[in-house]
Amino acid sequence: MADQFILRRLWPLFAVLALLQPVQAANTNFAQLAQRAQREGTDALLPPHLSVVLGLTGVEQGVAVKQLMIRAAQRIRAFNVCAAAPSTVIIFEFDAATRIITAFRVSRAGTLDKAVTYESGQPVKELVGARARRALAEELRYWSADPRPPASR
Repeated sequence: MADQFILRRLWPLFAVLALLQPVQAANTNFAQLAQRAQREGTDALLPPHLSVVLGLTGVEQGVAVKQLMIRAAQRIRAFNVCAAAPSTVIIFEFDAATRIITAFRVSRAGTLDKAVTYESGQPVKELVGARARRALAEELRYWSADPRPPASR
């Protein structure tokens, strides 16, 4: 009887804990990918305009990063760890066919700081709320599936 009472009272806690498990696993994978990018990534510079729109710099200049990049058909995807601020991760996708860039500034823990999308030469649109979280989740699923560049797959 007492066990049933405790179970009825604690089931919301168990439900929350069960929901957090995949989030924690995703954050762990994200942190591991960030470490890998920092260790094995290519030295690169983020495009100057992207650095400004994501709030990394106040003037248009490239930001030094360690980069994992995957090119497939018309798409380029990059996972970047800022060299000067390793707790900052930049993920972006560029579609060469549409010339649209979607980019995310994310903390090393996987928390979304800023999300934007824009077409070359057009105004930047900030993604907010559920739309930003969905877009980031899709990109994280891509990188979590097999984050190795094609040459190492």
